Amino acid sequence: MEEEKKNIEAVEETAEKIEPAAVDKPAEKKEDREGIVEFTRPYTFEGQTYTEVDLSGVENLTIGDAIEAQSKLDQITQVTAATTTEFATIIAQKATGLPIEFFKFSPIPVARKIRTTILGMLADKDGSDKHVIKFDKPYTFDGQTYTELDLNGLADLTCMNMSEAENRLVREGYGIIDPTKNYLYVCIMASAATGKSEDFIKGLPIGELFKLVNEVGSDDFLE
Repeated sequence: MEEEKKNIEAVEETAEKIEPAAVDKPAEKKEDREGIVEFTRPYTFEGQTYTEVDLSGVENLTIGDAIEAQSKLDQITQVTAATTTEFATIIAQKATGLPIEFFKFSPIPVARKIRTTILGMLADKDGSDKHVIKFDKPYTFDGQTYTELDLNGLADLTCMNMSEAENRLVREGYGIIDPTKNYLYVCIMASAATGKSEDFIKGLPIGELFKLVNEVGSDDFLE
């Protein structure tokens, strides 16, 4: 019995020396980090070779950045801006700080991955509840923090609001083939519906963009 007791104590003493940190943990994979685009083949630009590009900076962009990016497209392309390679290229440049040429001269597989990744980051994953947008993260503007935006006021807008917004687009050089797909138009209408300033709407994270687009173009407000 005495010998058995010593063996048990020896095992317990050994166990105490094993620290949790010594247990191997699976390494974090780059593809598990949102916004990291890995290249199938290395891409060389201006003498430097890249195997990936980090697009996580998209989260720091605003609706104002999307408006600016859309304004650089031709009037036809503006209607489907978010799905175009050119829009994705401009957003990627803003998010990374890399030269725009880095993206323009990238191989087609790289360009496709970048476009797909950005589309995924901007997608409206949560929608809204009774036309109240729930923000992905709290939004602070002029010292006040907001967690949602009530767009039910869109139902009270009139033809005059639509005309004023469309005239604004014309003055600023936009096409008005489908104004509800124009991000500046969406900003103007959301501002009118909520009583919030355009700067408030433009300052929202770019990830909230398609929630606004979907609400302004909602059939509920068009019937």
